[in-house]
Amino acid sequence: MKYKGYTADVRYSEPDQLLVGRVLDINDIIVFEGESVNKVTSAFHEMVDDYLTDCAKDGRDPDKPFSGKLITRMPPDIHRQVFVTAKREEVSINSWLVEAVEEKLAKSGSL
Repeated sequence: MKYKGYTADVRYSEPDQLLVGRVLDINDIIVFEGESVNKVTSAFHEMVDDYLTDCAKDGRDPDKPFSGKLITRMPPDIHRQVFVTAKREEVSINSWLVEAVEEKLAKSGSL
């Protein structure tokens, strides 16, 4: 579910007999609920609108979701090694880098 650039994850809570949602990919916590798809969608929109209004009132910038785009610089020799390795593994440089980062995060316990 998306609204104004924000993405939400919605799940069914059996104990509460409600759909409950949370906005993803931001540090601030925005949660909402509803008894139906229409109500949970309306609640999501209302909570995002309220969040943006509150941020404006407080004079602070709202958290923005991560775009998934990351520009990085690396030494040319490492760039070449990445290219060659990705080519050998028959994947794109992007796919190879994502997998390498995921492996590093998993080893550190962050993923």
